[in-house]
Amino acid sequence: MRGENYWLEKFRNIEALWEYNGEGPHAQHENEPVHTAFCLNTDLVAGYPELIHDICLNEFFPEFIRERGKINWVLTYIPSIAGARAMAAKLARLLQAQVGHIDVRSMTVYAELRKNERAVLVADEIFSGTLAEVAMEAVQEKQAKIAGPLCTLTNFSGLKEINKLPIKSLIEGPFQRWPAKSCPLCQKGSIPLPVRRAWYGLMRRPETAG
Repeated sequence: MRGENYWLEKFRNIEALWEYNGEGPHAQHENEPVHTAFCLNTDLVAGYPELIHDICLNEFFPEFIRERGKINWVLTYIPSIAGARAMAAKLARLLQAQVGHIDVRSMTVYAELRKNERAVLVADEIFSGTLAEVAMEAVQEKQAKIAGPLCTLTNFSGLKEINKLPIKSLIEGPFQRWPAKSCPLCQKGSIPLPVRRAWYGLMRRPETAG
């Protein structure tokens, strides 16, 4: 397993990592009312299959080698995006499991989970952990079990576990993040840009911002 600095450098090399340097715009996350001084564009990470393979094989898969019993499912939870879906597909192949997802807005599980089957949760990023809690509840309502840890690229929450489920994250922070209504960067005049829809503007490359 590699350390956090290894992955930070990997993500910088593919221009999927942005860090606020004291001027220009800052990041507004689409799925949470949160502004940050750091973000990882997991859509871009998903575009590098060899990187996804490296992450899953060398970071996530070893977490389950000592697991007793078969892992039946690898599940993402909506709103999850390309990074989580790509990781779930690769990790499922490594674990010889099936892939499914959960719509946390309706508590709908898009997987034929059976009683006592075991599922792994995969996410792009974790903020408060609330969405993960809902996903876990949806799995438990099917009388299935969650196999830990929860696998994610970035963990903004500061938590080490959610409902006693450990979190395995490549990047832990600490991160500067603020509620959108009280963001100090907004107060000093910095403009919040949505991470994915305005990525090139966030990276201050106006010639490609469109």
